[in-house]
Amino acid sequence: MIRTRTLFVLVSQTNTGIAKLIRGVSGYPYNHVSVTLDSSLSRWYSFARYVQDAPLYGGLVSESVQRLCGPEGDIQVRVYRVEIPEQKALELEQLLPLADKPASGLIYNHFDAVANALGFRLPLPRCHTCLSFACEILDRQHVSIESLCAELESRLFYEGSLRQLVSVPDSREDPYFVPMGMISGSVKSIAHLGLLSGRTMSHGALMYLRTHFRRTVH
Repeated sequence: MIRTRTLFVLVSQTNTGIAKLIRGVSGYPYNHVSVTLDSSLSRWYSFARYVQDAPLYGGLVSESVQRLCGPEGDIQVRVYRVEIPEQKALELEQLLPLADKPASGLIYNHFDAVANALGFRLPLPRCHTCLSFACEILDRQHVSIESLCAELESRLFYEGSLRQLVSVPDSREDPYFVPMGMISGSVKSIAHLGLLSGRTMSHGALMYLRTHFRRTVH
């Protein structure tokens, strides 16, 4: 018998400008996905920006309730409760110490985010969007949050205000709220996109060589 553990999947309506743009393009009321194994639901994990004022600089992050709610103080969410194999849970736990550490090399995949909007995927090693990260833990394939929610509908655990679900003191001590500044944020964002572009080209070349080699040997 396969041992399982409970994973909570948070689908949220965050308040950033990019989030509102995503919802406008998709026509769906939710734009972000986070996961946790912690039943207190006070700390979540996802791929997103590191700090509030540098939207293109991101990777694996830990998300407090304050960060998720943002300056408006609350957001609407759905929480799904899903049983996953213990091995998947262990894989997630091994990644969690790397959250909020840019040196980990786990970076946000902006190219996949654009591909998702067009209805396909562009997966890259050690790169994720919030959706692709959740799908990897769940061992599923989706190109939209809406389709993920449709599949998980029978696992819905809660829908409504995040503040009503998780009662925590209001605080701005989360590093997410510490200003990075325009110059530093721009430099970090350009470096991030350069690294992502390099991985895209390397991965594409590797896929081409693998495909070409298979065709040659057959």
